[in-house]
Amino acid sequence: MTRVWEVLRSLFLWAISWLHFLIAVPVLIALAVVLDPKKHDWLQRGLCRRIAFLSGAKVVARKARGFDETRTCIFMANHVNLLDPFMLYCAIPQLVRGWELESHFRIPIYGWLMKRFGNVPVPDVRKPKELKRLWRMTQATTITVYLHGTIETKGLHKEDVPALKERVKQIIARPVEASLESSEPEGSG
Repeated sequence: MTRVWEVLRSLFLWAISWLHFLIAVPVLIALAVVLDPKKHDWLQRGLCRRIAFLSGAKVVARKARGFDETRTCIFMANHVNLLDPFMLYCAIPQLVRGWELESHFRIPIYGWLMKRFGNVPVPDVRKPKELKRLWRMTQATTITVYLHGTIETKGLHKEDVPALKERVKQIIARPVEASLESSEPEGSG
């Protein structure tokens, strides 16, 4: 009986989420046509918070002591599913604009919106993941976003890029690996 309840609850929340999305997004689109999207960022954040709420996910942002929310930053994320951009938008206090697959900018209306909202096109490197992984990922109780300390890049040169990339990779990987290790069943590993 519990499984039936979970399926019904999930179907209900997905239906409400889609309805919410289909009502709120046209309003944001209309506003984007006439206003600079920065002027209604609070509405976009509200949409993302409601999507997180309706998905049943709890979003926790853990800010490192060295995180400076007053600076313009580039956030590196291990984006794996459709909900990630919405969850990140809930957690990151700065105005958020993303890098998006170049092919997305060719999608009618959507591509124009991504450009209008200030996203940056990047070349396609692989095909989009299947929604099956999204389904499994949304089964978790909590989404944690780690906002690490700001890395100063002033004074760095082109030859410093490989070391910087490795440093960023290690910083991002540390809490992910710790989380994966703590979630392993006893006796494994």
